[in-house]
Amino acid sequence: MKRKNIKTGIEINNKKKGEVKMEKTEKEGCILMFSGGYDTLLCVPRLISLGFKSIALITFDNGTEKGLDNAIKNVERLKKIYGESLEFLGVESIVGI
Repeated sequence: MKRKNIKTGIEINNKKKGEVKMEKTEKEGCILMFSGGYDTLLCVPRLISLGFKSIALITFDNGTEKGLDNAIKNVERLKKIYGESLEFLGVESIVGI
């Protein structure tokens, strides 16, 4: 059974109950809230493999500054691999929100 996700445009092919296969379709771009940890780090190659031409990364600072250096370091690592496909929008403060 094939169906297309309305929000993402990704075709989902359910072969067995609980098994989901996503097929690549070409898309312009997306914005990823990037913490810099392994989960969001691994999202970038996955999004590219799903057909996104460009990915904008944004990091939010909640005031603890914990992990900001790691996030920026991992953005630099990703830019070396994926180059112009990535844009870093910066670190936005959410302190006091």
